[in-house]
Amino acid sequence: MKCKVVHETGGSLRVKILGRQLSYKYEALHGLLEKAEGVQRIRTYWATGSIALNFRGDRERLLATIRGISEEDLAVAVEENRRALAELGKKEIEQNT
Repeated sequence: MKCKVVHETGGSLRVKILGRQLSYKYEALHGLLEKAEGVQRIRTYWATGSIALNFRGDRERLLATIRGISEEDLAVAVEENRRALAELGKKEIEQNT
């Protein structure tokens, strides 16, 4: 995934994701990055095309992780989110009937 660091302070990055992404892909991206080593907090801003990360550890490793996320990775994460939401919806319907 192509990205550019637009702001940085110690342990905090704001990264612009280059290229147009749909909002549901940012949800998937959030899920992928919250599992990344050293990430303490993540906020995604699909309207501006950026993500803000608080992290501990190696900045370059974190950026390499972001850059290493492929469209395939996002597609898998989107499908996992879709399935989880469908399952949640089924459970909610069962509880209310």
